[in-house]
Amino acid sequence: MKTSVFLLLSLFTIAGNAQQPEPATIKELERKFDQAVRRLDQLNEAVQSLRAEIAKLKGARAVNQDVQSPATATLHKAQAEIARLEFAERVIGPEMGASEREEALQAKPEIFIQSRYAALPIRDSNGEFEPNLSMTRIETRWAGRLSERISAGLEIQFHPALDGSAEELVNDENLIGMDFQYVIGRLGLRGEIVAGDTPSTLLGGLGNGPEFADAFRPGARSAGGALFATWRLTGRDHVYARYDQFNRDPVKGYNVRAFNFGYLRYLGAMTRIGFDYQFKNRPSFNDDALNGRFHIIWSVEF
Repeated sequence: MKTSVFLLLSLFTIAGNAQQPEPATIKELERKFDQAVRRLDQLNEAVQSLRAEIAKLKGARAVNQDVQSPATATLHKAQAEIARLEFAERVIGPEMGASEREEALQAKPEIFIQSRYAALPIRDSNGEFEPNLSMTRIETRWAGRLSERISAGLEIQFHPALDGSAEELVNDENLIGMDFQYVIGRLGLRGEIVAGDTPSTLLGGLGNGPEFADAFRPGARSAGGALFATWRLTGRDHVYARYDQFNRDPVKGYNVRAFNFGYLRYLGAMTRIGFDYQFKNRPSFNDDALNGRFHIIWSVEF
């Protein structure tokens, strides 16, 4: 556009000078013509530079549009939704209360194994703790649909034997409790409270008659609760905090409080590893590993 305007002005100038033949000379016209050509060359160089700059800007915009293309944006959104659903499933546990008929009975049972290494005893734990590596939980489950209306299930859990477990008895243990699970964004919450009769736990042999725990009283009650909060850093990485309180434990009748914080890393769909640090106001009994401050937990499910 500028080039056309400049050419018209130059032509008008030349035409005007041509209509005044008396003062104009051929040399003057040639000088002005050469000057106009030089200006046209300069203008052409400026136009080429602008074209190159515009092409560069268009290329950068095209690359940016490719990165944020609808397909790419949809993929990112789908990945974020998958991560959110997996996180919600870990916190809420949608299989709780579901019918076994939803899945077909398979020949291969589910197996869950959890191991723990515990170290650094809490204060005043004395003989209630030793650094140890243990299998804290082994669970196998086989369940599914036999027919449209019939389902079957079998679940077996193995736990380490407690001290004196060969003589321990639990009489009439009545319990009532409630729990909740909730997920909002990257935050997951779980809570539980339970209360009931204190069990009449036997601590020793029966040679000289039954030996009950110090805190046992007929009609005694115990209560406890826990609040767990976890934050999803990535699809595989989580940090968490947990508060537990148990009032009037069955052995000594103490109120035991613990606060844990830690990190969980999901190594795949079937395994995870965690690091946990615990603050505890006093030791608890019959769960010696939980009287340690530092824990490494490895879980496998297949």
